[in-house]
Amino acid sequence: MKFTQLNFIFPLFFLLIFVGCENIGTSKFEGVAKGLDSQIQKAPDLFQVPSGINIISSASSFLLADQIKLRVSGTRAGDTIKIYNANCTVEVGSEVASGTTVDIVTSSLGIGSHSLRAKALSGSGDQISDCSTAKVNYTRLSMPSAIELVAPAPSSSLLADIIKLRVSGIKAGDNIKIYSDNCTIEVGSGVAVGATVDIITSSLSIGVHSLRSKIVNGVDQISDCSTSVANYTRLPMPSAIELVTPAPSSLMADKIKLRISGTKAGDTIKIYSDSCTTEVGSGVASGVTLDLVTSSLSIGQHSIRAKASRAGDQMSDCSTAVVDYTRLPMPSAIEILTPSSTSKFVDKINLRISGTRAGDTIKIYTDNCTTEVGSLDASGTSVDITTLSLDVGLNSLRVKALKGVNQISDCSNAVVDYTRASCPDNYILINANPDVATHANFCVAKYEMRCTGTQCASNMPGENAVAASISAGKPWVSINQINAKIACQNLVDINNVPNKFHLITNPEWMTIARNIESNKFNWSGEIVGGPGNYLNTGWTLATNTKAAPNSEDNNLFNIVDPLLVNVGANTGSFKYKRTHSISPVGEIWDFAGNVYELVDWYVSAGNKAYQLGGGTGWLEFINLNRRNDDSLEMEKSTYSPFNHNLLGSTVNFGKYNLGPLNDAGYAMRGGYWNFSLDSTAGIYTLNIRNDNEYAKSYIGFRCVYQP
Repeated sequence: MKFTQLNFIFPLFFLLIFVGCENIGTSKFEGVAKGLDSQIQKAPDLFQVPSGINIISSASSFLLADQIKLRVSGTRAGDTIKIYNANCTVEVGSEVASGTTVDIVTSSLGIGSHSLRAKALSGSGDQISDCSTAKVNYTRLSMPSAIELVAPAPSSSLLADIIKLRVSGIKAGDNIKIYSDNCTIEVGSGVAVGATVDIITSSLSIGVHSLRSKIVNGVDQISDCSTSVANYTRLPMPSAIELVTPAPSSLMADKIKLRISGTKAGDTIKIYSDSCTTEVGSGVASGVTLDLVTSSLSIGQHSIRAKASRAGDQMSDCSTAVVDYTRLPMPSAIEILTPSSTSKFVDKINLRISGTRAGDTIKIYTDNCTTEVGSLDASGTSVDITTLSLDVGLNSLRVKALKGVNQISDCSNAVVDYTRASCPDNYILINANPDVATHANFCVAKYEMRCTGTQCASNMPGENAVAASISAGKPWVSINQINAKIACQNLVDINNVPNKFHLITNPEWMTIARNIESNKFNWSGEIVGGPGNYLNTGWTLATNTKAAPNSEDNNLFNIVDPLLVNVGANTGSFKYKRTHSISPVGEIWDFAGNVYELVDWYVSAGNKAYQLGGGTGWLEFINLNRRNDDSLEMEKSTYSPFNHNLLGSTVNFGKYNLGPLNDAGYAMRGGYWNFSLDSTAGIYTLNIRNDNEYAKSYIGFRCVYQP
């Protein structure tokens, strides 16, 4: 090492001068001076070079920082120490030493490798050392330039706990580490094979994560945290899904209600089927649970899961919570096999259910599937089921399919309506009328009774002589009241229940007559009791010789009776129309004509109504009075029209024949085939003059069914 300082020569120099002055002459002094000058010029350079240099600003020699702090050793107080890069050609920092060491912060260093050395400069600035042999190597790494979310689909808030990130701005061979929370917690790493690397994180906790990266190339080669950041919020995943309706099972309902738990207010919860590939419902949570109704689910099994989303593009993975739901194939059709469409009194009907599956139990219900009325296991794609007894009135029949103990469908969309009539076929429902002593609805035969069987000629009811309310043929006549009552009582209902039928009573007759009278469609001008209006009397033409051959539309009107061939027509004079309308619905045939009808009513001797001022034969109802004021047998309500002030013969109410005044008698009502003479036929016509064994060819009967 060369020195330029001469401090050690100066004391000797001045000593020699002093001695020379004392002992020698001037010439000798000058010679000594010249000799000393020669020695000074030839002295070595003694200025001190720094002996050491170290990085003290971090624990690494290969960093990303652009400015670092160095400690230079072997310095001297007052000297200026300069730091150089590139073999001391580029100054990158300086500081005045105050002792044997000095700390110096560099200026900004460029990306790449740096060999940093030092020089010492004297206080006067004209003396500087060579570059120090001591050096420190520092490589400023290139910082990763970008970090982005690759999977799940790029967004800033997801539910996935493990995510894939792409780090850019690196070079092959760099070891990249991913950190959360300002690079304090490592959550993943990978080695770059190029300018980018994809890294899958470890499981992230619920909450917000600011993800940054570092380059780590060995124990002492690590960069600072990247300035580039990827923000990711792991949302709380819905923790549970349960079926709310229908009751938990495998069902047939196409839309179901689910309860999602573990939600957060404001999050949109979406429901998916088929591993979250098909969305089937969504809603916004207002708290920790949310009830959702799905859209229509297809037939088959569904594994229902949930996703949580926020702010449109913040979507979670599928929930691990799942609820399984199987929508069974719903029966597709229901049809009535029996009874036929014309028979509605049957209480048990046979149905065919289509679109079933072998092994499923098919149940029949009424009242929106609240009341079960039949069931059977299907063995194929259809099954026939006979119902239990159905209620009177409208029955809307639907089905459910069951599989196992608790797997039941909703009510089928398919439905069939069956209205069970209150009355047997060819009977009409009559509403009760307390004014004339009926207090329950009843069913009256639509037609005068016919006899069916092989022994009708005997007029003795039995197995081969059975009364029937049918339109074909002539009425059953020449039967007395005793046998007429037996004939009605022999009838049974659809379930073979006896004692449901009886011969019509007088209160029942009066109820029907009052019903007919109050219906405007039974009056010629459709005005009840109006001036010039009258009721029709049916098959009562004075020239008739026998009862009508049938009660069908081709004989609706009584026109002529030439030997009972083509005796009627389906159009004609209103007076001779054979039907009357019944409220609220229905019509009754031959109630005012064709044949007398026996009534189950007996009036005892001395209690018959009579005409004021005397009189026998056919009397007007308007003129009648009770014979015995203490008797209830023949109150006005037992025979009188509602519009009792009208003259019966004028409006065709009919007339009253009391027979011998003091004799008891059994009642017959309505006129018969030629009673239009003297206007004696009508719906109120009453004859009380015969005993209960009296039978004639113009006397028939009508039965009543009590529901």
